[in-house]
Amino acid sequence: MKLYSSKTKKILVFAKHLDGGTGMFVKQLISLGQTSEKETMVVVLALEKPQFRAFMPSFAAVSYFSNNPLLPYSYILTPTAVINTFHELVWLKSNVSRYQPDIIISVDNHCNVLACLCRLLFYRTRLILTIHNNISAVTFAKLPSFGRTLFKHVSRFLFRQADETVCVSQGVALDAKQFFSLPTLPKVIHVGVNIQAIQRLADKKIPQQFKEICSPDKIKIITVGRFAPQKDFKTLIEAFALFHKSVKSSLLVIIGDGQDKKKIIKDITAHKLDKYTYLLGWKQNVYPYLRAADVFVLSSNYEGFPYVLLEAAALGKPVVATDAPFGPRELLGDNMCGLVVPMKNSEAMARALQLLSHRRARSHYQIKIIRRVKMFTEAIMLQRYQSLIDTTA
Repeated sequence: MKLYSSKTKKILVFAKHLDGGTGMFVKQLISLGQTSEKETMVVVLALEKPQFRAFMPSFAAVSYFSNNPLLPYSYILTPTAVINTFHELVWLKSNVSRYQPDIIISVDNHCNVLACLCRLLFYRTRLILTIHNNISAVTFAKLPSFGRTLFKHVSRFLFRQADETVCVSQGVALDAKQFFSLPTLPKVIHVGVNIQAIQRLADKKIPQQFKEICSPDKIKIITVGRFAPQKDFKTLIEAFALFHKSVKSSLLVIIGDGQDKKKIIKDITAHKLDKYTYLLGWKQNVYPYLRAADVFVLSSNYEGFPYVLLEAAALGKPVVATDAPFGPRELLGDNMCGLVVPMKNSEAMARALQLLSHRRARSHYQIKIIRRVKMFTEAIMLQRYQSLIDTTA
């Protein structure tokens, strides 16, 4: 067990949940306490326990507010939601009092608001806000008109309490500055991945029941994500249906789960793709499946800077991604390191898949994406956060 002295810098990471990309980000911040040359202790507070793809190491100091998922955004103005938010604030206050951190790093809208309230009302702890998604798109999709207006005005006041605001892409930073009327452009620290660790984990064997996924005679298309409107798997299924008409040896592999599962199954059946589509649910280690694939597809309507694109890139997978605001184009460029297609356009996506059905095209983009992903490593990301923490303290 690592021992800490009075000189130890204490960092409290505050997140809504530890699933998916958020969980990956929090896990990376935890590693600052293990790898930093300075004495650093990182503790994590999460409002709900993981439901899907969680990453927390066994040594992590993690506390949860609730075992249950939080109320959806549409309940933001209900009495139940207001009472629950009050209890969350009290819980955060008690933990700040308990740990007495030197810095709080909060993750995304809900926790950013609570962290700002805690700083305003109770403690003047140094505060770094991080924004990981397209704020305009998220609030438009999840809040009614009045709720969006209220959130915008409240957060514009509260976010000025923070010492620093960090965004995961240039697009998110520009959007956040406008949405929150920030006086300056937020700092941009792109998320990064540990390429070597991903490649090691990808060496694990895929269970025998999924052996067809590994067949060299098949063109395997893979995607990973929540079954939610944001990910727009409907367009992906329509594109795959078009592609499959000309490439009969193709398979679609979807790793994920969520609220839209029944709709997705219905779409697959409607296109008569049941025999050619694998719904694998969540996998703690997705990398062997990514390695077995020929092409990775991101079909989202909006993003911040999706980790899964970098994970696929770390394994040299040619990528087809929608031109979602924001993130994909910052990684892939104008079709330089992968193919970028319009959102909600199944025909364009099918044409991109058709191009990558040829081995030469896949090889071309494989070389490009492997070079590109080296600019988005975990080491670079953590070095920038360590520097920010040192200057914020």
